[in-house]
Amino acid sequence: APLGASFLAQMGHQDRIETLPPDAVLLASSDLVAHQAWTFRDRRIYCTQFHPELNLELLLDRLRCYPVYVEETTGLDYETFVQRMCTDARDTEDMLIRFVRHVLEN
Repeated sequence: APLGASFLAQMGHQDRIETLPPDAVLLASSDLVAHQAWTFRDRRIYCTQFHPELNLELLLDRLRCYPVYVEETTGLDYETFVQRMCTDARDTEDMLIRFVRHVLEN
């Protein structure tokens, strides 16, 4: 099932694709990242810049290891960042399982 017009997803780094290749088809974007997900015409290649493999618990485990990185990339200390920016992203928690099913069925 499609995720819909709007969904939450876990993000975890500052690297971004600024320009998609000419044959890419944009699938998702956000206010912070223009190219959140894309695919390629006539190829079974799908890309995301968010982390469909992470739930909130795994994201927080990862962030706890890099509090200086959190502060350098966001301008917020770890605790403030977690309170303001981190939330469940239940829409995408089973995305990889659904993707594999979709590929196998098509």
